Amino acid sequence: MATLSAPLLRSHAHRRALFPPSPRRGPTAAVATSLLGFVACRPLSSRRLPNIAARSSSTAPPSAPETSQATDDAAAAQTVAAGEGKEEKRVVLPTNESSEGLLRIRHTCAHVMAMAVQKLFPNAKVTIGPWIDNGFYYDFDVEPLTDKDLKKIKKEMVREEWWDLCAGPHVESTGKINRKAVELESVAGAYWRGNENNQMLQRIYGTAWENEDQLKAYIHFKEEAKRRDHRRLGQDLDLFSIQEDQIRDEIRGVLDLTEQILGQFGFRGYEINLSTRPEKSVGNDDIWEKATIALKEALDDKGWEYKVDEGGGAFYGPKIDLKIEDALGRKWQCSTVQVDFNLPERFDITYVDSNTEKKRPIMIHRAVLGSLERFFGVLIEHYAGDFPLWLAPTQARILPVTDNELQYCKEVASEMKSRGFRVEVCHGERLPKLIRNAETQKVPLMAVVGPKEVQGRTLTIRSRHNEEIGTMPVDEFITDLNLLLRTSLRCRFFYLLNCSSSYCRALDIQQIHNSTPVV
Repeated sequence: MATLSAPLLRSHAHRRALFPPSPRRGPTAAVATSLLGFVACRPLSSRRLPNIAARSSSTAPPSAPETSQATDDAAAAQTVAAGEGKEEKRVVLPTNESSEGLLRIRHTCAHVMAMAVQKLFPNAKVTIGPWIDNGFYYDFDVEPLTDKDLKKIKKEMVREEWWDLCAGPHVESTGKINRKAVELESVAGAYWRGNENNQMLQRIYGTAWENEDQLKAYIHFKEEAKRRDHRRLGQDLDLFSIQEDQIRDEIRGVLDLTEQILGQFGFRGYEINLSTRPEKSVGNDDIWEKATIALKEALDDKGWEYKVDEGGGAFYGPKIDLKIEDALGRKWQCSTVQVDFNLPERFDITYVDSNTEKKRPIMIHRAVLGSLERFFGVLIEHYAGDFPLWLAPTQARILPVTDNELQYCKEVASEMKSRGFRVEVCHGERLPKLIRNAETQKVPLMAVVGPKEVQGRTLTIRSRHNEEIGTMPVDEFITDLNLLLRTSLRCRFFYLLNCSSSYCRALDIQQIHNSTPVV
């Protein structure tokens, strides 16, 4: 047993009287005794993982056996698609609420890892190391660690005795821990107490489970999540690395995309600011000048008017900000195109040019809509809730005059849904109230169905602005809606939904059929 100081423990006999040793189970058993949170353990055989229980409470109960509910809960699974056209796989991840014993195992493993780090790096200072979801971590004030160090640390965890002070909870004996169910995962930097003004520490992450099968399931789950990481799969969608002489063309392409997308939502006018180099910045004067000129030329190519915000750029590059104007004339900051000199330098990104020389690329960040939640808020206020037909959450509502027409309404709704329209059937109230509710909720189109409509397989169409469009067969209604959504020609439907001009109401629906779809 580790040597204990006299103030804490007066004699070996007194210690044994207060805390009798646990029953041994052969040469691999380990005995943990505690007093005032002080724990010492006997060495473990290398056939069993950790050699110590650390920081145990004075009455720490044993961990749950491997046949506990944790094993049963391991059946909890998440189904993930294995790819289009392939059979689905089930990725099984053991639950984190399996048992208190599992949390004790993880907490104990964190301390065992701390022991190993102190053995290998005598100057290392131990800070904090709690259990977390799926594992544990420990922060150390020590020289930077590598993945190779993790292998050494894990190997050191199956060795001699060690002690520490902690309130627990922990397993009563590290012999309860299956060494094949423990793995050290990664090392990363972490500020002390999460404050960036504090010292940077080395954080080692690990995971521990009650049996090897659970560990394998967890590792498989992590690998599958990594393979599907959107940052890996979609890295070419929102982040671009380019050569210096490509900045102008790439920025122009992003501006074209921004104009196209904002135009689809009905925003045409913009207030544009070009923000230039601030006093504190990274990168040399030459590259800043080239990038700023490229942004100006891209804006000039578009024929857009803009203001220059001197010194308003980020420290890592100049940028273009677009403010959209809503129906009330208010301006909202949404789109941003940003040149970045910093990240390629930090990540040491290079490419080989046509002269086989290594060059540093330029990075472009783009935010076409900005914050999605804020953009939705702008849209709601811009349209006052009267969304265009293509954007409306519910495009049409089918209203039966009585319940006798309900079955026919459901058949029509099913047909329209199969064609991709957002349709719902509403009944249970008198027809005037159903119409009023739809108008209040700003549903673009209402299809009223009475006995005549059922008999003729037709629909009587109304708009949300109390305009009656007329009666037409279901197939014709579906065809006209499809063409309306595909074309930019403002047909009779569109005008009835968005204005009350007599000229607009007089337009013939046949104009839709003669128009050219917008690509």
